[in-house]
Amino acid sequence: MFKKSFIIELDDSLKYPNAETICNLVEKYAVKNNEILKWESKEEIIKFYLSNVLYEVKIHMIRGGYEILCKEV
Repeated sequence: MFKKSFIIELDDSLKYPNAETICNLVEKYAVKNNEILKWESKEEIIKFYLSNVLYEVKIHMIRGGYEILCKEV
């Protein structure tokens, strides 16, 4: 079975995001997509539920900066 993942683009992709920035962007994503957001962890390893599905945040370096990858756990 495939696990769902999605990418959230950073406002400033050249700057490595801190936990606060990541959490703010995840909250904006949830509101924009009418998803129910519940936090599991906002530190070290950021985890959250979107519509009862648990996701974990990973920071990926791409050409030209960073992006946030949210992957189903």
